[in-house]
Amino acid sequence: MSQSLLPPLVQKSAEGGYFVASTTELVDLYHFILSQAKRLVSAKSAGFYLKNERGNLTRVGLVKDAQSS
Repeated sequence: MSQSLLPPLVQKSAEGGYFVASTTELVDLYHFILSQAKRLVSAKSAGFYLKNERGNLTRVGLVKDAQSS
C-alpha cells in the first residue's frame, strides 16, 4: 500500500492529546456537511466544533439562514 502525502485527519499533539487536522480543503468539506445536515433537518443554523492542538474547542463552521443573520 502506498504512503499518503496528506497528513492524517486525527493527529497527536505534543502534550499527548488528540486533535483533528484543519486545512482549507477540510474546512470546505465541513461547511458542505453542515449545510447538508442543516437542510435535511430544516434547522435555522448549524455549527461544528473540533478540538484544536491545544485541546480547546474551536468552531470550524457555522451555517445560518440569511434571515437569522
